[in-house]
Amino acid sequence: FHVVPVVGVSALFPARGPAAGLSEVVVHVSHIPRMASELGYLRCRFNLTAVPATFVNSSALRCTSPPLDAAFGAALTGPVALEVSNNVIDFSSSGLVFEYVETVSVMRVFPTSDTTSGGALVQVEGSGFLATDGLHCAFGEVAVAASFVSSGLLRCVAPPQTSSTAVVA
Repeated sequence: FHVVPVVGVSALFPARGPAAGLSEVVVHVSHIPRMASELGYLRCRFNLTAVPATFVNSSALRCTSPPLDAAFGAALTGPVALEVSNNVIDFSSSGLVFEYVETVSVMRVFPTSDTTSGGALVQVEGSGFLATDGLHCAFGEVAVAASFVSSGLLRCVAPPQTSSTAVVA
């Protein structure tokens, strides 16, 4: 018989992901004994839905977010509590949240072509865009900063290309 204190959660990354789930989330925690991992006791709980967690090291776990409808009871977006357990029964009470957001989709990119010297202002139309740090457009292997205009529009400037074709993502 071994008594293990309830684990505390200090941070998580990323703190948001698509409502469809499947975001790999790293949760920073107080000390987790490896034995809890070996026994298969580690869990992350998104609102009411508990999922298996993977031991990264004594202060971090990795878990995959379930679809929001399973974690929240409805197909909505929004924040849910994210807590962890090292014994399958008792969960932390950190108050940290994971935010489910609309799934990002790209519907149209305009213009569809530019010269290899770049410089064209490119508009990316779609849905689910968020005003966050690190937005970018990828042109083949080259990523450039993107400007948030709205949840349905991003803008970026096409970089010079070394080949005659590049896929925008």
